[in-house]
Amino acid sequence: MFEKFDTDVLLIRKIVITDANSIYDKWAQEIDVARYTTWKTHKSKHETQSYVEQCIKNWDRNSYTWIIESKESSEIIGSFAARESGHKVDIGYLLALKWWGQGIMTSVVTSFIDECFKINSIERIGAVCDVENPASKRVMEKSGMSYEGILLSWMVHPNMGSTARDCYSLSTNRADYS
Repeated sequence: MFEKFDTDVLLIRKIVITDANSIYDKWAQEIDVARYTTWKTHKSKHETQSYVEQCIKNWDRNSYTWIIESKESSEIIGSFAARESGHKVDIGYLLALKWWGQGIMTSVVTSFIDECFKINSIERIGAVCDVENPASKRVMEKSGMSYEGILLSWMVHPNMGSTARDCYSLSTNRADYS
């Protein structure tokens, strides 16, 4: 997988260990950002450091994490993740709270899809989001992904409790993406 991609105003680059402090400060301990993630909010910078180390190790296991950075200020504003399995890629993403509602993530997802479909072996890109997270669903739709349905009791979001929650499923494929 590619180590970086970009938009007009953002650089999306492979995560590095020196990102840990910014990740902790900007979103890892922020409940509003982490509400629908698959991990609990971090209680310490050490916990975030361990998370970043794991992301780096997973890169060679077809599980990729990038940092979203402003080209203008070099400020870290979010992260983007992808898991590759054969011809499929599943994605996830988040932005620090102050960057919400500006169309940033739509541009990141669109750019990722464009780059991914340059890889001949990739045929499908998909994502899921909690049914109570319509903003994430809208990002996927505006990025060219199509609604597939609701997956019942699909994913545990530990910041919402220990019960598996229903999720929207959206995807696009090489043949239909425009």
